[in-house]
Amino acid sequence: MAEIHYAIPDVHGRLDLLDRAYDAIVAHADGRQARVVFLGDAIDRGPNSRGCIDRLIAGAGQPNFLPQVNLMGNHEAFMIKALGGDTREAGHWLVNGGEETLRSYDPNIRPTVAAAKALALPPGHAQWLANLRYFHQTETHIFVHAGIPPGTTVEQAAAGEEGRHWLIWIRYAFLEGDHDFGKHVIHGHSPVGMVDFHEEPKFRTNLDHGAVYRGVLAIGVVMPGARGRPEILRIGEEVEA
Repeated sequence: MAEIHYAIPDVHGRLDLLDRAYDAIVAHADGRQARVVFLGDAIDRGPNSRGCIDRLIAGAGQPNFLPQVNLMGNHEAFMIKALGGDTREAGHWLVNGGEETLRSYDPNIRPTVAAAKALALPPGHAQWLANLRYFHQTETHIFVHAGIPPGTTVEQAAAGEEGRHWLIWIRYAFLEGDHDFGKHVIHGHSPVGMVDFHEEPKFRTNLDHGAVYRGVLAIGVVMPGARGRPEILRIGEEVEA
């Protein structure tokens, strides 16, 4: 039996929205076989990055849900490099929301490069980071954090270091134009209305509505056999960014 796919975009430390997202997803699935695909950027900027990783590790917690797929975001990549001892990347991480992530692990921590490099993760978190994937696909859809470099396939991009970089970082080369990747692409990374790009073309759907800034999470729902744009489950009430 084919499963329903639920795509959760960038939550950036908003555990409150993530918890509500799982509640809405479980209710919508209503016992049907389902799978959650998290599109990356669980951490940074918001108040509870640690809690978001804990929740993503736990998943939906329902017997009708298949194993969750968790994708790499550019913010997880920052964190991995910082924890690996990269001083330059640790500095970039801190100024891009890493300070809030450090405080979610230790409210009394002084958020410095040294602290970032020395952070001791709780059980399961390091393994969760190590298991992050760069894409997930079905017969009809490709799920990725940022996008796919035009002129290549997602498999080709994921096979090399440069391509993997673009899967979590790309913006305008992917967002503009009308590219054909053979399947509809579902992504996050570029907050709708906060990154300047043209009207969304038919080949992709951007689910990043700036949850950490606006208080809204848009969940993409792909029903079995459906093609093109997903249905949207909207969580939260929009506030002024």
